[in-house]
Amino acid sequence: MDDDEVVIIGERRDYLSHVISALVAEKMVRKGCEAYLACISVFGSGDSSVGNIRTVKGFSDVFPEDLPGLAPNREVEFGIELLPGIAPVSIAPYRMAPKELVEVKAQLQELLDHGFIRPSVSPWEH
Repeated sequence: MDDDEVVIIGERRDYLSHVISALVAEKMVRKGCEAYLACISVFGSGDSSVGNIRTVKGFSDVFPEDLPGLAPNREVEFGIELLPGIAPVSIAPYRMAPKELVEVKAQLQELLDHGFIRPSVSPWEH
C-alpha cells in the first residue's frame, strides 16, 4: 500500500448526515456491503486561536478582541442585608494543586488589573 500524504483543506457542513453507528455498519457488512476503514490523525492543525473558530467568526460583535471593562455603575446598588449576630458559613475552600492555585491567583490578579472584576466587599471575606 502507498504511504502518500493526503492533505484535506476545507469544511464540510453536512458531515454528521453521513455518520452511521457501529451496529448499523456491522449489519451492512453482514448483508454484503463493501466497507472501508480509515484512520485519520491530525498533526499540527495550524493556528488554534479562538478567532479561528467558525462560531466566533460568525458572531464577531459578541466576541470583541479587547473587553471594555466592568459594566457602568447602576442607580441601584445591590447588596444583601445581614441579620445581626449571624456567623458566616464555615466551609473549607476548594482543594487544588499548588500549581493550579498559583495560576488562579495570577489570572485573578490580571482580571483585577484590567478592571474586569472588582475586589470583594463581603463582610465575610476570608
